[in-house]
Amino acid sequence: MTRCPLELQLRRGDVEVAELSYTKPGQPEVRIDNLSYADIADAVLRATDDVAGVGVKTLVDTPLSLKVYGPLLHDLTLIDLPGIIVSPLPGGNGTCLEHILHAAMPDHLWQQLCTVCRSRFSSLNRLPLNQHDH
Repeated sequence: MTRCPLELQLRRGDVEVAELSYTKPGQPEVRIDNLSYADIADAVLRATDDVAGVGVKTLVDTPLSLKVYGPLLHDLTLIDLPGIIVSPLPGGNGTCLEHILHAAMPDHLWQQLCTVCRSRFSSLNRLPLNQHDH
């Protein structure tokens, strides 16, 4: 379960290695360099717990940035947004998903997300995306 935005950047490089970074409000950047592919999942889970809390079902707007390099990769950037498909978290704190989505991306991307969500998830009616003019 994604509890914070994750910016995943795939980049062509000579060596299979990854870098993970994030900045909690009011604190210096946390940076983990030279991650092996095998260590990526654990590093992301630990960073998510650091940002969103351990044992708490909270969605937060602090993004994680993961850069993965390898000789077989193509340059591609993906953004995984928290909770966009699942229903509200049981036992969660009621954090507004819409607020997190707005904070996680620039306004010019918001309209594109609304279009994708309307076409992909129109039967779910879980996100009030059509109420906004951005």
